[in-house]
Amino acid sequence: MPSHDEADRFYGLPITPRMLEASDEQLTGSYDGDLVNAHLAANYSCFGAIDKTLAGFFVLDDEGDNFTVLDVRGDGRVWWQDHETRELYDRFDSLEDWVSFKKELADGTDEDELRDAYRTGRPARQDAPGVPTTKTLAGRYQWLVWLLTQPLLDGEGKDVQSDEYLARNAAGHLRAVWPTDEDAQTALRAELPHLTADPHLAVYWLLHTSLPALDEQRAQVLAAIGPEGGRPPLVEAFAAVFGALPLDGDVPVVPGFRARRSLALLEAATEPEQYARAALVSLRMAPGVRPLNKFGFVCDGLADGTLTDDAVAAAVEHMKPAPGTSALRALLDQRAGTARSRRTRPDPTPCDRDRRP
Repeated sequence: MPSHDEADRFYGLPITPRMLEASDEQLTGSYDGDLVNAHLAANYSCFGAIDKTLAGFFVLDDEGDNFTVLDVRGDGRVWWQDHETRELYDRFDSLEDWVSFKKELADGTDEDELRDAYRTGRPARQDAPGVPTTKTLAGRYQWLVWLLTQPLLDGEGKDVQSDEYLARNAAGHLRAVWPTDEDAQTALRAELPHLTADPHLAVYWLLHTSLPALDEQRAQVLAAIGPEGGRPPLVEAFAAVFGALPLDGDVPVVPGFRARRSLALLEAATEPEQYARAALVSLRMAPGVRPLNKFGFVCDGLADGTLTDDAVAAAVEHMKPAPGTSALRALLDQRAGTARSRRTRPDPTPCDRDRRP
């Protein structure tokens, strides 16, 4: 269990000794002071973590791999989360109700009768303009749980979830919350004025804008959270890592980060013109990951005018050597009427093929 000071910094919340005394869980623990590593190292797709610890919940219990959490960011209600569906159910009106329930349960009172007796009678808090509830924020974090997960290993220490599988799930959860990019942008505009006072919402939007390389929106988030040195420690830590994360940047605590990031960007595309732009950015992120598939989308974008030769050439200049980079250079040479490139390249992929991920 983390110390009181560690818990305050880790959660970005005013954690009381009473909360720590009531907590009995294995999800969190002492850490070396690096808040980003502390949150992401505990995050697994099968159980989640950042959907609780970065959303404004304090973890009280993890019995049976399910979670009982206290809404410290919000109204102090206690929720129960199913680890498989990640659904949240309000169970108790307060921490004291939870503590009393546990005591009576330990004394031998029937659990079903106790639950009925303690069932919350307060109506659930609703989203306010620009201020989503902690439950809503936890739902938003689900796509990040998948994208930033630690690998699930088998008995031999081998990954059992591929980067493609994780990226596909991340993109699916992203679109479940934000069916279109415009939906997310509308929410961001409404919530920007509240980020200074809401570190958990600020961290969400930092991640949401940084990982898909939404530079204009990320700049808005950084402006809204205030200057470096004046932010809460939790926000400061995530801004230091994700506030200026370049397209080819890495986050070492997350294995396969660059591959997953590039694949999720492609998987999240929903419109034909988005595929070409996403593929070009995705190649910048990880030119060696699914290169021919991305090359094909860029080829299509050049053919239909979604992309220009100048835009592709500018992107290629910043790409690291990889098959996708060589293929794009050769394609640009061909389109410019230049003599056949000396670089080894495959024949251009036909541009009329359906290449949706």
